[in-house]
Amino acid sequence: TKPEKSNALEGAAMDDAADSVFAQVTLTAAPHAKNCEVLRFSEEKLWTCGVDGRLACSSFEGETLGRNWVQRISKLSTETPTAAISSDGRLLAVAEDTDAGFQVWVHQLEKGRMNTSQKPRNAGRFTLPISHLSWHATLPYLCISTDDGKLDVWWETKTEESESKGTASRRQLLRGETHLGGVRCAAIDPQLELLAAAFTCGQLVVLTFPEGAEKHRSNLWPKAVSGSDNLRLA
Repeated sequence: TKPEKSNALEGAAMDDAADSVFAQVTLTAAPHAKNCEVLRFSEEKLWTCGVDGRLACSSFEGETLGRNWVQRISKLSTETPTAAISSDGRLLAVAEDTDAGFQVWVHQLEKGRMNTSQKPRNAGRFTLPISHLSWHATLPYLCISTDDGKLDVWWETKTEESESKGTASRRQLLRGETHLGGVRCAAIDPQLELLAAAFTCGQLVVLTFPEGAEKHRSNLWPKAVSGSDNLRLA
């Protein structure tokens, strides 16, 4: 074991390092009363979504982070809404439980806030809940993962008539393989050639895009992952 003096010195060094890090940004009160997730983080803004069904946007002002506004994007729930913001901060994807099934809507954002005057676009309707939504690192391509093993990609193509809103397409890469279980999360590679999906059975599957041909499959976890566990790929 190390001497107590060494431990004390190491602790002091860690405290100094922590002080230097936390001195960069001073956080204000949490924008949500309960649990929340970070949807997007940029040099200027921080977007979070909480179990209160609200989207909060905070901006950096010098060395402080202040809340700008809070906007409801989903009904009150015991879990954080499944949502994602595109890399350019222009599109917000939100999963919603409706009478007709589980729906994914894509909303237009203006200055970081959802534009309620514009009708959202339908990115897909599914039988079981949407487990994860994720955008491509730079392009408006949205990965949609579901609890029944379906994996869809929705994307937007801008037109000459409208640079802000173009046409949309959707392709289903996986229709739901019962032996794999649900898709917990998925991610598209920066080159837009491959897509990785993590399943509740513990397997990682890599597909080509847009063909959907299987490129790789391996056991990533030693046992099945429960639906309450959060998995993320990057």
